[in-house]
Amino acid sequence: MYKNAVNVSEHTIRSDAKPLVSISCITYNHEKFISDAIEGFLMQKTTFPVEILIHDDASTDKTPHIISKYEKKYPEIIKPIYQKENQYSKGIKPGLINRKRALGKYIALCEGDDYWTDPYKLQKQTEFLENDINCCLVACNTMEVDVNKNVSHIRNRVYFADGKNHRSLSFEDIAGAPVIPFHTSSVIFRNINYQLPGFFNQVLNGDYYLFSIIALKGKVVCLKDCMSAYRKNPGSLTQNYRFDLQFFNKINSDLKKFERFVGEKNAPALRKKIKAEKAYKYLKLFKIKRWYDLQRYMLAIKAFSYRKNINYTTRDILWFCKEHF
Repeated sequence: MYKNAVNVSEHTIRSDAKPLVSISCITYNHEKFISDAIEGFLMQKTTFPVEILIHDDASTDKTPHIISKYEKKYPEIIKPIYQKENQYSKGIKPGLINRKRALGKYIALCEGDDYWTDPYKLQKQTEFLENDINCCLVACNTMEVDVNKNVSHIRNRVYFADGKNHRSLSFEDIAGAPVIPFHTSSVIFRNINYQLPGFFNQVLNGDYYLFSIIALKGKVVCLKDCMSAYRKNPGSLTQNYRFDLQFFNKINSDLKKFERFVGEKNAPALRKKIKAEKAYKYLKLFKIKRWYDLQRYMLAIKAFSYRKNINYTTRDILWFCKEHF
């Protein structure tokens, strides 16, 4: 497929040369999964040199020991940081630490409990970036798996026209969507200066804000190929959020700040996102598990405004949808 592509471990980076791609991996207590992530990096076949930046955020399990074994085997490309104190709990985003030390022209993301499934992922995405100077980010489709790597489904949130193998996404497609259209493990972006808001370290979902800001800077493209895997890990940070009023008020407050940051021209997309977050709040607070349920209620509103055989919770959501959609 790519005649001159070789495993990333076979590339020799001269002292006066830089890697074309920096892989940024953030990990914390991922002893059961980190090997899958690193093996996914090492299996990449590229025509260019790569560095692997791993930030262990003071794991209390065997994650640092596992990383250390790989570091000793591949010292020229695997460059870890072993924190003694957890940086995230101090309000510092580990991803920013890796970005500051990244030497690559592009940065590819993959957290320690996710992994890549296609050995040509970096090659395909980097070629797209190299061939389009206006493109700042390339993502791809992602499969969702459980802790044992059993595939649940393909997280295909982007519509591709017939015969098309990629699609461009606008700021509104990303910032205004109820959920980011692509997964973090699928992303590679241009390593340039993006103006991040002053409150960035305090937001709960930094990826949403980073990807939205990148979309303001240049073109964002999603490839149809499925090349990464998101592991539904019960121990992950996002799986352990407390979906209470305090959580949703924080999300809403951050979005309001971001609305001011992007300016009035881009504000309509943020207002769509705020509405979506309100709907999601009702889904969670009323313990409704699927977006499909919300869609059913919205359709029901068109047919009738009240039914005696539905309970208080459903009536509340019907009222909410009627007011906000």
